[in-house]
Amino acid sequence: MNTDYCRYGTLLTLTAAALALAGCGGGTGTGGVTGSASGAGNILVKDAPVTGLLSFTVTIDELRLVDSTLVPSANLLVTPVPVEFLGLQTQSAWLTNSPFPAGTYGGAQVVFDPASIKARAKDGSVVPVTVGPGDEVLGVSFDTNLQVSGSTDFSRVLIDLDLTESLSGSVLTSLVFEPSGSVNIAGTDEPIDEVRGIVGSFSETQGQVVIDAFVDDDMAVALGKLTITVPPGIPLMREDGALYLTSVGFFSDLVANSTLLEVHGTLGTDGRITADAIEVEDSAQDVVKLEGIVANTSAGMFDFRLVEIERGAALAEPVLASLGDPLTIEISHDGSTDFFHEDGTPATGGDLRIGQGIKIYLSTFASEPFPANRIRINFPPASEGVIVDVAGLPGSIEVNINADEPLVTSGLVTAATNVIVDLSTAEIFLNSKGKPTLAASSLLVGLEIQVEGNFDSGTTTVTAGKLKTRAGRLRGDITAANSGGFSVALTDFKDPFGNSVDIAGPYTVLVDPGAEFKGDEATSVGGVASLFSNLGMGEVLTVRLKGIGTANPNEILAYEIEVRVE
Repeated sequence: MNTDYCRYGTLLTLTAAALALAGCGGGTGTGGVTGSASGAGNILVKDAPVTGLLSFTVTIDELRLVDSTLVPSANLLVTPVPVEFLGLQTQSAWLTNSPFPAGTYGGAQVVFDPASIKARAKDGSVVPVTVGPGDEVLGVSFDTNLQVSGSTDFSRVLIDLDLTESLSGSVLTSLVFEPSGSVNIAGTDEPIDEVRGIVGSFSETQGQVVIDAFVDDDMAVALGKLTITVPPGIPLMREDGALYLTSVGFFSDLVANSTLLEVHGTLGTDGRITADAIEVEDSAQDVVKLEGIVANTSAGMFDFRLVEIERGAALAEPVLASLGDPLTIEISHDGSTDFFHEDGTPATGGDLRIGQGIKIYLSTFASEPFPANRIRINFPPASEGVIVDVAGLPGSIEVNINADEPLVTSGLVTAATNVIVDLSTAEIFLNSKGKPTLAASSLLVGLEIQVEGNFDSGTTTVTAGKLKTRAGRLRGDITAANSGGFSVALTDFKDPFGNSVDIAGPYTVLVDPGAEFKGDEATSVGGVASLFSNLGMGEVLTVRLKGIGTANPNEILAYEIEVRVE
């Protein structure tokens, strides 16, 4: 069991709303809770970017709170829930809504099903993953105990599963999964992936819908009743993706205990969802729903890299297995196929682009090409690569696109061809907590990036809408510290900071004014200096950080910092 404390990466969120829940005592077996229940647990998962992987799916069998005497609660999951982690870059996915008993909790325990793990490399190939004995369990401790007691209590618990820390090996051969993570208590609103549910009641006057919600598209894992706030002006979509002209039309079409909705939005600290968009999904003909990437296009057809089977896995998986789990599958479309964007604006087959993220709704799934009933375009084309030239800054950079990206595998560009990335209208940010904005001038050769934007036809230029820079990561021992920063001797180098930072060190670390300090041992650079100056005989001050290199050799600007006296 790995009890590491790294807080980067995927987010499992357990929201404890201490509600007076009648009839929640007792319970045995794999689900439910025992004792006097006074809290409701909402478990969410979020953001786990890992280089070289297209998807990483694993089933969570159990989640338990561990009290201050190290006694675990009963399993908070009513049923095991499969989770695809890498698709959750900007929002969390909800796993369960489960009561749990009052008490004082010092940590949590997550149990994964090793046999359920399925990882795909960026080219679509399946990567073998092994799990050692006992490594299916992640145990994490709170910095301060979680108290669940009165009926007015409300707390949100964040359990970070860091896939970069949890996976070792190579996507070219095989990976080893040893879960690593941490836990802390927070209380902010959280954007969530879509929730599906049947309308129970609604009020146009109050702008509110109550649904009987489910975690999954197959509606096998119930969440219970959720209240949805419907703000004015959000996209309200019909079954075919067409927008309702007014909310009046939307509410007029709702039928209690019948209408099925897909809700996108933000989970508030009061347990309600404020919707960003709502889709009516009454059609029973969409038996399979797939999420993935457009890998190539042709007339009436495209190649598709599968990320996740969101609906109809029992139907789709045997068919895919009979095809040998191919790198891509062929999807067909015609005049009867409904195309639409995430915001409900209409689209056509001509809007498909290599590298786009899409969702496909299918009424049959028997053989290739699989005919699409509806196609939803989720985000613009995106490709990962490495910066190789910054002479064009601030207007542009040159990037070598990774060989497993659709731009390269489709033949649109070659692996040897550097792509010019036009930054004139790009949002540039670091892939760390809060996604801090970066100036174009801070970009360095050797940084790993993801560029989101259209590839200009007939050129080797991508006009970037967004440029996400992968933060460098390292562990080390602090050798000096003052109010301006600290020096670090390396113990483990995880991700590159740019070519100005080598893998040997030592390093000078500057701290961004908005940097996040994790843990409770130091909450400022001054606190780091104080800890260092007060180390006892034989003690070492260790650090984990995320950041970006500067123009100076082996100098790092840190955005996430966690220190610990050992």
